[in-house]
Amino acid sequence: MKTDELIEALGSTVERVEGRPFRNAFIIALVVGAALAVCAMQAVLGMSASALRESHFGVMILTVVFVVGVVAAGSSYLLKAANPGMPADAPMTLLVLLVVGFLCAGAAALLAVHPAARSAMIFGPPWTVCLACIPLFAIGPFIALVWILRKGAPTSLRSTGAVAGLVAGAVGAGACALHQPVGSLPFLGVWYAGPILLCALLGAVLGPRVLRW
Repeated sequence: MKTDELIEALGSTVERVEGRPFRNAFIIALVVGAALAVCAMQAVLGMSASALRESHFGVMILTVVFVVGVVAAGSSYLLKAANPGMPADAPMTLLVLLVVGFLCAGAAALLAVHPAARSAMIFGPPWTVCLACIPLFAIGPFIALVWILRKGAPTSLRSTGAVAGLVAGAVGAGACALHQPVGSLPFLGVWYAGPILLCALLGAVLGPRVLRW
């Protein structure tokens, strides 16, 4: 048998290796990161009963949907990115649609009210808390995700770092929401989605440095 024929025969019999151990370790790292974010929130801000007020319940549900959606889609992408050869287009598309959808919903809610009420919708709760604390609370989850991703074999380091930052930012936003109530959909779109995207940008910058293997 010629060398080319041998290589082709070996390549045709390769079976995909199941990544269950890595997936389980990834879930553990994500849970540890979430715990670190909550601990950081408790240390910096403390739990606030106002976040659970009935008047904020509807927007809080939307916050949970947004955060869980970003974490789920981003985690799906990262699991595929850590295993070269696995397609990751669908999770990335879902991530983009989710973020753009919430930004558009916030813009639509803003346009639906009188111009005089728009400022209060955007700057209602203390927006500086979200702007400063979401990236801060995302540090623990980002470190946990980088640690587990380095045990895989990601090849697109910049995009993997960006999505890791996005997921970490979403976890940080979820921790922040336990203290700081979201007053409106535009507030969620600006002061939650904005810092999350900032975390994604920082992740893209750091990815090639911290994920190199």
